[in-house]
Amino acid sequence: FINEMGKNNITIINSEFSDKNERNKMRLSSRGLTMNDTYNIKDIFPNLRIGSAVTISLNGTIPKNTNKEIGVLGIDDSFWQLSQYHLQKGRWFSKIEQYDNAQVCVLGSEAARALFAFENPLHQDIKINNLWFRVIGIMKPKPAAKNPELSLTHINDNIHIPLFTAIKKFGKNPFFPQLSLIRIQAPHEANLSHYKDVLSRMIKRLHRNTEDFSLTIAEELIEQEQKTLGVFHIVMGAIAAIS
Repeated sequence: FINEMGKNNITIINSEFSDKNERNKMRLSSRGLTMNDTYNIKDIFPNLRIGSAVTISLNGTIPKNTNKEIGVLGIDDSFWQLSQYHLQKGRWFSKIEQYDNAQVCVLGSEAARALFAFENPLHQDIKINNLWFRVIGIMKPKPAAKNPELSLTHINDNIHIPLFTAIKKFGKNPFFPQLSLIRIQAPHEANLSHYKDVLSRMIKRLHRNTEDFSLTIAEELIEQEQKTLGVFHIVMGAIAAIS
């Protein structure tokens, strides 16, 4: 999963609220991550690649499958590229479909299997909540684990729809953020800690001094993973010596 994020990627997510009243009170000051955040980041840092995603609360799909947990994710072109998604068959959203709220979707490999079994899903329709979407592509399987940033099922189990379609047709609740995640790719030689600090201050200001988000640098996760592996090897070595 960490390798997929990209070593030079910075990820911004919304803070979690266990208390509904606390969340609603916070939303009076800030809605959380929105497209306005991405526009401001692009204005200040035009050299950065920025991808956005939003999770959709799924009330049901047609065809129905009760044995598989399926997620729905609205994403843009940049998020697709930064997350290193690849197509197995069909195509990705066109520019017109991205910005015209088109009801089209690309299925993860396991979502395609769960919804259509051994049928060819391409050019068939599925119902997401109360709206019909045309299947235009199937993703290649990915070995990655569940993406904790988005609280989603395994990437292979997701239905992907255009970001602006997701925002326009499913994102009308003012107590929920417009975006679930913003992923930013900095230049290879960039000072990521500097970017992280500037971005944190910028978004806090845009959110009316509300700290309802967190930033993660993939490089820091990689270093933490290496430290964890190092401790594991030391422990295993000690156990082997004792035995």
